[in-house]
Amino acid sequence: MSGKFGLKNAMKFGGVFLVLIFYIFFISLVVADVISVNSGGGNNSIITPGANLEGFFFQSNRIPVVTNVLLVSSSGNNLTNDNLTVSYSSTDADGDFITNITDWRLDGTSIAVLNMPFDKNVAELTAGAVRDYSTYGNNGTLGGGTKTYSPTWNSSCQVGGCYEFDGIDDYVSLISSSGFVSPIGTISYWMKLKNNDQIHGIYHFYEVSTQDYIRTYVSASNVMDLVIEDNDVAYVSVSYDLDNLPSYIGEWINVAWVQNGTRIYLYINGIEKSLSGTNSGSWWTSHLTLNNLHLGKTGWAPLNGSLDEFQVFNRALTPEQIKSKYQEELAGHQVEKIVSQETGKGNSWRVAVTPNDRIIDGVTVLSNILEIVDSQPDNPTNVELISLNGRNESDTDLQCSAFINDADNSELDVYINWFKDDVSILNRTFGSQSNGTTFSTLLNSGNLTLGDIWVCSVRTYDGNEYSGWEDSNNLTIIDITAPNVSIISPNSSISYTTLEIDFNISVTDNENISMCFYSLDWDTNISMDEVNDSYFWYESSLGPGTHYLEYYCNDTSNNWGMNATNFTIDNSAAISILLSDELEVGVKWNVVSLPVDDLDALGNNGSGATYYFINISATNTLVDLYVRADGDLYTESLDILGLGNETYSANTTDPTVSNSQVLTMTTNYVLIGDALGDNSVIYLKFYLDAPSTQAAGTYLNQLQFNAVRDGEIPE
Repeated sequence: MSGKFGLKNAMKFGGVFLVLIFYIFFISLVVADVISVNSGGGNNSIITPGANLEGFFFQSNRIPVVTNVLLVSSSGNNLTNDNLTVSYSSTDADGDFITNITDWRLDGTSIAVLNMPFDKNVAELTAGAVRDYSTYGNNGTLGGGTKTYSPTWNSSCQVGGCYEFDGIDDYVSLISSSGFVSPIGTISYWMKLKNNDQIHGIYHFYEVSTQDYIRTYVSASNVMDLVIEDNDVAYVSVSYDLDNLPSYIGEWINVAWVQNGTRIYLYINGIEKSLSGTNSGSWWTSHLTLNNLHLGKTGWAPLNGSLDEFQVFNRALTPEQIKSKYQEELAGHQVEKIVSQETGKGNSWRVAVTPNDRIIDGVTVLSNILEIVDSQPDNPTNVELISLNGRNESDTDLQCSAFINDADNSELDVYINWFKDDVSILNRTFGSQSNGTTFSTLLNSGNLTLGDIWVCSVRTYDGNEYSGWEDSNNLTIIDITAPNVSIISPNSSISYTTLEIDFNISVTDNENISMCFYSLDWDTNISMDEVNDSYFWYESSLGPGTHYLEYYCNDTSNNWGMNATNFTIDNSAAISILLSDELEVGVKWNVVSLPVDDLDALGNNGSGATYYFINISATNTLVDLYVRADGDLYTESLDILGLGNETYSANTTDPTVSNSQVLTMTTNYVLIGDALGDNSVIYLKFYLDAPSTQAAGTYLNQLQFNAVRDGEIPE
């Protein structure tokens, strides 16, 4: 109304007329939430439905106001991995306590199909007087319109006001024109029970109250259940024993029942609880009309306690949202945050905020609209680089794999950057890879060499945003494969008639061979001569009979390969020679001053027994022994002395080699022992001439000896 209208002015009219005017005025407005009269310019005088006429003149209150309602995302970029938070300012000119009622809306429609905070003191029995703050308008009626069935409003509850039910016949009734119908959903509320070991009916959705319903009640043994029944058949019946809680009688506890399309979940105070009973399938509300709801009782059980913040959602709230919701309401205010798990790309979010001072609602103010946009893909996880055969060798492909994920898209482009020794070698892109899967790709072994250190780095792209790069583990190319040793000689299929048999092998490997050894008849390992990286040779001293020969080779990674064979030397003709240690290493002269004439080699031992000798072994044959030099004499400094300056003497009986014929050393074989028998010995001494112009130093000459059957000539 406008203008001034006070009691004194009203009395100027006739009595009957005055009563009639006020009667018509009151009847026309009593169904409204608020009747506001400005009397003499003072505070607003209000009358609420259910109050007496005198209250119209003596109760004074001004409405609360909310402003600056702002909805923002946690990053400010409105991404799908952002939380959404609403802020606002609210005031009350009377200094009354304010509860700010929030209603979250997605694409213009409330996510709650029922949002009853019970913060306004409603005592009248008018149908729909208990407000549903959602866009669905499922308002409730105290006691179904009967005064004696009406619960009592309490101003100080978990969040603002609540209703207390007497445990006899109190309830709030709702009739929804649209119905509480959804294939998935959440029912959330706070309850406070006055006592245990008593039946408490919490709520009862129903189509036909005794056959088709969803209801929750607490049994006399303190077990809280949820039952979904259709045509008298309980398709879902789950329960939880409240006595498992540390305490609950006389205390507010938060309850959330969630159906995600597969089963029912129960959360108490934000924590999931284990349920007993039949719990499977998609039974929720989509199979029932469920237009009716009673709060504070089931069909037969009343609630002796209080209910606050009763809400029904047509979505399965995530565990993260349930926990956040619980924490906010525990702090005494309504939900001001929607967690990122509830949002999706393209969502349009808004919040309606209604201030309430327990007596009256202020004007509902809508926040700005916040559009959710594409967020950056998650960084790849579990990035792993392996060798396909697990050996990390250069002859096997490498596999790079990573788990890729994005909250917004079903497909992602995957970028791979291959690094060798910290240098980028190869970049590849793989389009339209399935989101939420493990992606893998191969690097061909042709790119690998021994000692390489490889890393693969992975990132994804969703068409708008790139993830960060994530590196795999380091993988070093090694060699753990043993060398392959092939025996060239001796041949096990041949019966040898000579004691001079070469030991020859060829070796193949992924890398270089370090060395090869042989062991004859399980004796000491002896190093072989390396011709090249794949061929090794040795000329051994042998005797007649059957021999067992093992070859061992290792590579630069210390992998060992081996091979073995048996071979036989016929007893009909067996010859072997064994050089003394001094002769084995070659003949040396230490030339200090020049000139020299017939200078003794270091092993001559002056006029004593020589250290240069050869032992002959022969079976069924006599032996002729020949000697020759491999060339001129050298020092370590590569000073050269012509071979014609070297002479020698040989003797088969005298170790001092006295009065023996002196011969000049040549590179041709010369007979030094004729028709020698088994266990014969040849003693040798060597001499050197050098002119004054020759450089001083230690001169070395290498000799070759060849034993053949008597009368044969060496090749």
